[in-house]
Amino acid sequence: MPDSRPKELIHAEELMYKGKLERTLNLITSFEKKGKKSSKEQLWILLLRGWVYALREQINSAIEVGESTYKMSKELKLVPEAIEALLLKVYCVFLGKFEEANSYILEAERLLSIHPEIPPDKYKTHILLLKTWICWYKTDYDNALNLVKEGLASAEKTERNIQIGLCLRVICVVYFSKADNEKAKEYGMKTLNFMRSINFRTGIVLGLQELGQVFLNTGNLNKAIELLKETLTITVISDWVKVRSFSMLGEIYQYKGMLDKALENCKQELKLAQKVSHFLFIGASLIAIGMIYRKKGNLSKAKKYFEQGIMHFEESGLVMAKSYSTLYLLLVSLDINSKEQAKHYLSQLEVIHEQFNQKISKQAYHLGKSFILRSSNRMRDNAKAEELLKQIVEGEFLYQEFHVLALISLCELYLEELAFNNNQDIIKEINPLLTKLLDMGERQKSFVWKAEGMVLQAKLALIQMDLSKTKILLTEAQQIAEEHGLNLLARKISSEHDNLLEKTDDWNKLKKEDSPMSKRIELASFEGVINRLQGKQAIDQPDLVDEQPTLLLIIAEGGSLLFSHKFIKEFQYEEDVISGFLTAFTTFSGELFSKGLDRAKFGEDTILMESINHFSLCYLFKGQTYPAMQKLSQFKVKIENSTPLLQTFEKFNKTSQVLELKDIPLLESLIDEIFIKKSIELNT
Repeated sequence: MPDSRPKELIHAEELMYKGKLERTLNLITSFEKKGKKSSKEQLWILLLRGWVYALREQINSAIEVGESTYKMSKELKLVPEAIEALLLKVYCVFLGKFEEANSYILEAERLLSIHPEIPPDKYKTHILLLKTWICWYKTDYDNALNLVKEGLASAEKTERNIQIGLCLRVICVVYFSKADNEKAKEYGMKTLNFMRSINFRTGIVLGLQELGQVFLNTGNLNKAIELLKETLTITVISDWVKVRSFSMLGEIYQYKGMLDKALENCKQELKLAQKVSHFLFIGASLIAIGMIYRKKGNLSKAKKYFEQGIMHFEESGLVMAKSYSTLYLLLVSLDINSKEQAKHYLSQLEVIHEQFNQKISKQAYHLGKSFILRSSNRMRDNAKAEELLKQIVEGEFLYQEFHVLALISLCELYLEELAFNNNQDIIKEINPLLTKLLDMGERQKSFVWKAEGMVLQAKLALIQMDLSKTKILLTEAQQIAEEHGLNLLARKISSEHDNLLEKTDDWNKLKKEDSPMSKRIELASFEGVINRLQGKQAIDQPDLVDEQPTLLLIIAEGGSLLFSHKFIKEFQYEEDVISGFLTAFTTFSGELFSKGLDRAKFGEDTILMESINHFSLCYLFKGQTYPAMQKLSQFKVKIENSTPLLQTFEKFNKTSQVLELKDIPLLESLIDEIFIKKSIELNT
């Protein structure tokens, strides 16, 4: 079937499929200015503009063009153009109109089937991509993957670059949804590289976003932030595309405990989502903002945004999605001790469940009911709550937030029972729950859950008087938090560890007295971590204060002193302290390095150790451990990267000499820069 369009428009379409959207629009505009156009030419121009809107993800504009061009095509009795217009209308899938979108695809396929003269290859990739999105929204990921891979083959056959890039991107999205992060990362990189090769800016942003999502899901939060911030620097990007970057940044900052930044990004997300009528992100942002305000303790604002979420889901026709906002409103009502209001929201959850009878609506209803029962403090009601919570915890994993809420609420119930009746057999009920939390944190790549789960395990070991295991678990939890950019959480865990070391005598006293579980649980203080996991509280950070350095030692293999530097001039009994430390060195280093610990107490001071080759750096100080750790780690890195320093250490070690600062001025400047002058500079 010959193409009767003017050569300028044919060339414009070729440029469009190569990703040259600016040149496409310029060529269309130039052609449009050359005299009066026929109805057909006006239709062709409008269709091309519609596809540019779609490719830039200016979704509402693309749908509007689809509506008007479909009407024009029918009036002019132009079937190929009607098919294109129908495919533009299918973009209503992104507005949540799945059945409507599917009906347009069926009509387009019907027209193709009764008009064999129309080349199907021209529309094949479009149709397959749009079918993929419909399957994806319906969580039919296997069919989505099959369709988009067929679409990729079709795009490669027709050499339409922009469609190749879009298919690669959708493959990444589907693999991410299937929790295959390796494949998602592979196709995310392919997407980004391909979009850059054709200089398609919207495509570059999409590739960066998909990789950002992968890094978020694998716990590399700082890398995810870097990529998402880059997306916001790229110009000529639609608000429809930008809104996702703000959404993901809000989510990441919530993970990191940086609630003000999270709130700023979520409000930007809401503003843009409302501007472009992106129903999914409007609902998601309203819930996210409500959850942030709840963590910040501003319950009136939390309530306001959850109520707006209910209204939005009702107006969007997503009545079942109301269950999320309704459950959170129930929880906020209990936070302010308004039990009657909480019961009102429970009745709404029951109505939603009766209407839809879905697994997720059942979970929301049972979870809400369990919290109401728990609030009564009656043993009978607690038993009913326990049964409901166990059904969720042991049942199908549907929505991660609900699952964590149920699991932590069950832990809290068992801890209350343990404090009440002192029956240590209850600990056997708690341990498997914490193992589930850690497994879920690893599987879902939520390292907040994993680190906080280890803190709970540490506190459980503590009330069983296993201080050694407690220290190991706190060290591991802090390492997980630091490895994944959760610096605020790492600081909180470090503070917990310091507090344990300070209260060692108190714990030894409780052990000697065989004190009841109620006293142990009170001293261990489970409340903070449980509240954080239930979304009721933000990370309560201590003020960061520079530690007071006491002594820095470099010790060679075997325990011989290579270098010592005291930070307090009036420090007395220096020789006794150093001699005593060297005597205890084998014990300390064995405990720290073999058990994976990161600190120990030596009198009134705390000891930190780092190893470089066969040397140990030992730092004694008073005060908070977290800032001291940052300094010692920086000191280690500087030494590792300095060949002159390492060579000097080796030289003095071979001759069994003790280094002095006058022997190596570089070491003196490093100590002064890092331990004396350097103020606390911590990235959160």
